[in-house]
Amino acid sequence: MKKFGLIILSILFFQGIFAQSEANIDKDSILIGDQFKLKLEANSINQNKIIWPIFKDSLTKNIEILSKSPIDTLQNKDSYLLSQEFLLTSFDTGFHQIPAFEIIYEINEDGEKELRMTDPLSIYVGTVEVDTSKAIMPIKGPISSPYTFKEIAPWAFGGLVLVGLIILAVVYYKRRKQNKPIIKLKAKPKLPAHVIALSELDKLKTRKLWQDGRFKLYYTELTDIIRTYLDNRYGIEAMEMTSDEIMDALLSNKSIDEKLKAKLKDTLLTSDLVKFAKQKPLATENDNNWSNMVDFVEGTKRTPQEIKEREEKEEVVNV
Repeated sequence: MKKFGLIILSILFFQGIFAQSEANIDKDSILIGDQFKLKLEANSINQNKIIWPIFKDSLTKNIEILSKSPIDTLQNKDSYLLSQEFLLTSFDTGFHQIPAFEIIYEINEDGEKELRMTDPLSIYVGTVEVDTSKAIMPIKGPISSPYTFKEIAPWAFGGLVLVGLIILAVVYYKRRKQNKPIIKLKAKPKLPAHVIALSELDKLKTRKLWQDGRFKLYYTELTDIIRTYLDNRYGIEAMEMTSDEIMDALLSNKSIDEKLKAKLKDTLLTSDLVKFAKQKPLATENDNNWSNMVDFVEGTKRTPQEIKEREEKEEVVNV
């Protein structure tokens, strides 16, 4: 029985070693309104065995809590150290008592508790000495300091964004009212019709479609190039017209040489025979039709007026 009692006493003594608490402050005196720190620590063999005190806005009526850190836990082998720091201040002069803190430990599984108290502390709050032999000076006004870029930048940026949004809203309203696009993109300068047509004719020739027996595709693309050229050059919607309708549209156009009209008519006729009658022209005919379309574009790329003006300029240069 005595041996069992000694074991119980040893366990309690062992727990007593690992159940300690203390509080300390980083200074023992401050000027009124200054700040000081208080640190509260408690250790135990099990962190769940400690009941931590609850703090509100102040320790006493004279000492206020400005901030407090989270409870920090540090494990060292089989023991745990819990700590918390407080930033304190006081606006009342004199000596102020910091009361002892109660730390409660559960010393066994039955819920038996043991209370440990920290040592009480004291802090002296002093005031600034006033020289009464000197006259009382007037209260100084607030000291003005120049604004920094860091302070101005958010307001300046916000102002620019607001002005930009207002301008965008006004432009949007006007464009919407006038049924115009919000942002008017500048169109790329369009190449002259004859430049586009000659380039496409050169590409068609290099593909060698009729040489591979693809006569229909060759003549379809050949006449499509010329139809597009007629649309861009003369405004004739040739893509939607038959060959006869195209020739009727060009009948009244006196600026186009009759020989060129005949070449165009022959090529359109051959194209119709290939596409609808499945005719297979001879190699010389295929080359001649391509050459005829090149001649047609070259011969119509300038109006008689443009040719006349060019000749007059050349005569002036020669003189």
